[in-house]
Amino acid sequence: KQLAQRLGIAPAHLYYGPVGGESPIRYLHEAAQRIARGECSVAAVCGAEAQSTATKAQRAGVELPWTPFAHDVEEPKRGAAFQKPMAVTLGVFRPITITTATPDNRMIAWPYTKLMVANPTVNMGGALILTSLAKARAAGVPEHKLIYPLGGASAEEPRDYLTRDQFVESHAQTAVLKAVMDLVGGDGKKFDAIELYSCFPCVPKMARRTLGL
Repeated sequence: KQLAQRLGIAPAHLYYGPVGGESPIRYLHEAAQRIARGECSVAAVCGAEAQSTATKAQRAGVELPWTPFAHDVEEPKRGAAFQKPMAVTLGVFRPITITTATPDNRMIAWPYTKLMVANPTVNMGGALILTSLAKARAAGVPEHKLIYPLGGASAEEPRDYLTRDQFVESHAQTAVLKAVMDLVGGDGKKFDAIELYSCFPCVPKMARRTLGL
């Protein structure tokens, strides 16, 4: 809402979603679906993270002159909010165990050190505009610059890891990757380029195994 007000626009659909590593792709997918259904012709997907500055300001006792937090939406939930109380009590609700500390590259979770794990305390932002083909052509976008979303898939594991049936693979990830591979004939090697992302290295490793790479 605050962004729309600053831009002086009144979109028919506004959504402020939860934080997650997959959020940008999920919202891109949902926006493309809305356009395909004829519910809109132009969509903007945007997000930003300023936790680095926010954390430093909090430690220094500085109040930042920023827009206030949105209180008319559900507060994003992380970590302990999804876990059984026993897991929280025992301190095993996060996928990290710091076992050894080193000056410049501490161990996050064996065998992964700090430089191998994503850092959420950053200052980053980005935005993407999607349109219908007719809208893009009407705006004068050259044909050689048009990018077409081919398709997508989405699935989720139980947020509470103690309710999962095993930990050697992700059923949700496997289902999504197989659905996407079907778009290119069922062979992961047919992709020209693949980006595999996760906050922790084990997830893209599992994805690579499913894709046969």
